[in-house]
Amino acid sequence: MLTLPRLQSLRSIIASRSLTWEPLLLAAYLGWLAVVVRKFAAVRPLWYDELFTLHLARVASPRELLGHLATGVDLNPPLLYVLTRASVLVFGEAAWAIRLPALLGLLLGLIGFYAFLRRHCGAMVALTALSVSIAPVKIWAYFLEARPYGLVFGFAGLALVCWQRAGEGPPRRRWLISLALAAVLGVSSHYYFVTVLAALGVAEVARLLAIRRLDYAPTLALACGGVALLAWQPLWSVAPRDYAAGFWAKTTFDKSSVQETLALFLEPALAVPVLLAVVAAFLLARRASAEGGMPRHQVIALCALALTPVLGVFLGATLTGGFYFRYVLPAVFGFAGLFALTLDRVGRGAALPLGFAFLAFGGFGLPVDRKPYREFFQHEANGIVEQTTFLEMHCPSQRVVIETGFDFGRIWHYNTRSFQPLFLADADLALLYTKTDTTERAVEKLKRVTAVPALTPAELMLELKTGKAVYYYGPGTAWGYNDLTGRGVRFEKVTEQGANKLYRLTLKPG
Repeated sequence: MLTLPRLQSLRSIIASRSLTWEPLLLAAYLGWLAVVVRKFAAVRPLWYDELFTLHLARVASPRELLGHLATGVDLNPPLLYVLTRASVLVFGEAAWAIRLPALLGLLLGLIGFYAFLRRHCGAMVALTALSVSIAPVKIWAYFLEARPYGLVFGFAGLALVCWQRAGEGPPRRRWLISLALAAVLGVSSHYYFVTVLAALGVAEVARLLAIRRLDYAPTLALACGGVALLAWQPLWSVAPRDYAAGFWAKTTFDKSSVQETLALFLEPALAVPVLLAVVAAFLLARRASAEGGMPRHQVIALCALALTPVLGVFLGATLTGGFYFRYVLPAVFGFAGLFALTLDRVGRGAALPLGFAFLAFGGFGLPVDRKPYREFFQHEANGIVEQTTFLEMHCPSQRVVIETGFDFGRIWHYNTRSFQPLFLADADLALLYTKTDTTERAVEKLKRVTAVPALTPAELMLELKTGKAVYYYGPGTAWGYNDLTGRGVRFEKVTEQGANKLYRLTLKPG
């Protein structure tokens, strides 16, 4: 029976042999994780948002890329597209290669986070926090996407450990340079990286109060991120100007929005202990320095990171016009770190080895190579084949309007059949009918980069008047269905496939 004394004895044995097992266990865990994520990234079909990453990564000229971003083709800084281009130039446009920057960001972030906690808390606290940080399915799924969230995660972990080491005395020049670089690269990956800089800024103030002397260097290094943000102002200013009115994820800064956002970071089984950990962290911060553990200002850094979703909601509600929890993904460092520290304190370290083993290799939906995950991604891929086969069978060599942006993106990208997919893109009409126009506006802007087969309802009407055969595929619930009906278009049902119906479009007499 594993009693508390025996668990503590086990922990002592593990600690005494840490130089032997620790690097092997860390390498094995990160290597296993990389293999699993790489495997899933190879079989999961690209989806709508990722197509914007791919097409912008195909732009060879940096000046042309910046020009496209300044017009709002996509709402991220340029680093994602530069790194994606480098990856596909080396490995080709395989799905895993397009998503490789996200995977590298995952590994960089975990290594930085591990080093941060390992400094003062020991290997088992660091390993447990690693496993907690990406345990929720909602979190690790973003490392399978060719979007900037993995990069933000990586540069946040790097910034965290560099800030820690830069504040602990010489030699620190390399840490200050690395901190400045992480700040610049983080902001150049996603503009909401400013929430990470704000969290570290709060912790830096706490550090200065603790040492009772001025130390400008770390603050100046963090400020480099602010300089980068100002440099990208022509790019990020397009979001509130063009997209805010009809953004798909509008938010308000109130209690319910904050609660909903925080809940998205936590699996139900982890919600209560992690939230309790946030409270306990303040007690830890009060006692840590006296007991030789993590300094108070570093615990405050974890608390501040855990609260970055609150700042994110505020920025989304007051400045950018929209917000979603994935914009502040590094908040998981705060939750996971506080959870591991509290578990160490409450259980006197006894439960940490078992906690790591359970969380890392069997718990809370981590992307282990299980059949349900493989089947889910395979089902997505099969669905695209079924859709394109269905359309080829019933309207070969014809033009087909795909109703939803999600289906259109995948059918357009993966279609090898003779039919031509189309998409109705009219931001003004979409906003009028549905109060949101993000997809339509983005497709209109993407036409500046590549030949997207998109047209307005007015342009479609001209084609119908000339007698061209046009079909319509979807559930018949989008704004385009209603708008075309109001213009005198008749939807003649041909057949259906699940929730989707296939119509032939004709003009009503007169």
